[in-house]
Amino acid sequence: MNRISGLVFTPLAIIALLGFVGCSNPPVSAGPFTYYVSADGDDSANGLNPESAWKTLDRASTQQLKPGDTIMLIGNKPLVGELSLDSADAGDPSNPVHVTSERDFPGIEAEGPAGITIIDTSGVIVEDISVSVSHDHSEEATDGVLLHATEGSGMHSDITVQRVRVTGAYNGIAASSAAPGDGFDDVIIQDAIVRDCIRNGIITYGPTAPDYGHKNIRVLDSVVSGTKGISDITTNSGSGIVIGSVEDAVVERNEAFNNGALSNADEGPIGIWTHDSTRVLVRDNRSHDNSSQRSDGGGFGLDIATTNSTMERNYSYNNAGPGFLLIAHQGGGSSGANVVRYNASIGDSWLNAYHGGISAIGGFSSSEDEPQIEDTKIHHNTVFPAPSSGAAALKLRGNLDGITVHHNILDTSAGDAPSIAAIDVSADSKVNFIANQLAVNQFTRTPVFDWNGERAQTVEQAEALVQDSFDNFEYAPIYPGGFEISTVLDTIAWTQPVSVPSPVPGDSTPATKDLAGNTVEEPNSYVGAINPTFSDQNARRQRTFERR
Repeated sequence: MNRISGLVFTPLAIIALLGFVGCSNPPVSAGPFTYYVSADGDDSANGLNPESAWKTLDRASTQQLKPGDTIMLIGNKPLVGELSLDSADAGDPSNPVHVTSERDFPGIEAEGPAGITIIDTSGVIVEDISVSVSHDHSEEATDGVLLHATEGSGMHSDITVQRVRVTGAYNGIAASSAAPGDGFDDVIIQDAIVRDCIRNGIITYGPTAPDYGHKNIRVLDSVVSGTKGISDITTNSGSGIVIGSVEDAVVERNEAFNNGALSNADEGPIGIWTHDSTRVLVRDNRSHDNSSQRSDGGGFGLDIATTNSTMERNYSYNNAGPGFLLIAHQGGGSSGANVVRYNASIGDSWLNAYHGGISAIGGFSSSEDEPQIEDTKIHHNTVFPAPSSGAAALKLRGNLDGITVHHNILDTSAGDAPSIAAIDVSADSKVNFIANQLAVNQFTRTPVFDWNGERAQTVEQAEALVQDSFDNFEYAPIYPGGFEISTVLDTIAWTQPVSVPSPVPGDSTPATKDLAGNTVEEPNSYVGAINPTFSDQNARRQRTFERR
């Protein structure tokens, strides 16, 4: 017999006891777990199935989420408040925590800092969720989705926000860095729809260059519209997509429109732009019908302290401000080593003539203490600015050092403005123009160049004003009788291809496709954003734009 704790058991009794244990409830697994949250739930339940769902986002926020866990929002009623993940949650980029919802879940009605906050942690995927904000932000600004790295927390990686819909937030989707060395690395924002926000649609921000807060940010396939902006504040507001304080970013296949309606500051907003960042690629985006009551309201921008970045194959139209803005000014560092190529600006700068279809502004004067735009190439773009404002196709201002403008179509023939205008650009600015196709109004004696107030009526006179400029030429205007924004897509298709046999400045990273998706063989002697390779190209590119 066996004796245990003074009790006597026979072998049969031991077998019976083991059988009793074996028939009991199995132990709870080690995870990962899926936790359910429903407005009809109960916070005292375990949350491990729909029938025992938690009731509030507060309860879900208190749960310590392990790598691989999932928060599933369910039910036919919205959840009110904030879902918060912090340094106690997630943390493993290879085994992320998921935050998602059932198809019929109506969404989060956000209160507090944001509908969903991710603070000081890595390895999180937020997907298939709607977040809305109904209050007016007068007492507390509430973002839709907020990523925040607090000071001293270090770098956090592998955050994905995809198929998220945000409405009415202060910032729709934001990534914030509190100090150098504290931020996010490898963030993907994809297939987001952000509507009717207040300050910005999608934004990253943090320390000023060269102390970048974030690395490897990708904003893809998203739509931002109706960002209102804030009246009577001194800084910019009302932008669509803003990439700030980032080292290495891709902004691709997005659309920004109808942003900035209430902004009346002296700067901003812009549909899609960068600042205090390096190695940013802005490609294959559309930005249109953005506005401002006072300044800017443009399509795209490489703003203060943006370096080694490229804007290519973007389409900008009907914006109050410039289609493409390059700028450096006091309060920020110089911008340089940037490329603007194979873009189209149609009907932009309708607000006034301060900007052009493309604007390059190295500060607001040529004084030595102003930052500058340097070592920049602007090539193979097609520009038809709004005729009513008197805006030039290309506007230059302030401190410029090493700007090469080549193989562009710069057409102001529908209005009464020079193709190229310069204000306060010094003689030693090292700006040159090569093989650009220019057109001005043939009936108003508009000069081709207005260079610091010295007006050149012909290309030959203009080239005499600017050193190392050659092979520019005038051509018959496409719209001698007027300009219709309604034909904005057709405008590019109607532009006749012209090849100019002249030296093409080298590019360390040549483009592979033009605006219509045609293969580009460098060096490319054609002018404009679309560069055909065979005779029926016009019909082909028309079909291309119909599909876009």
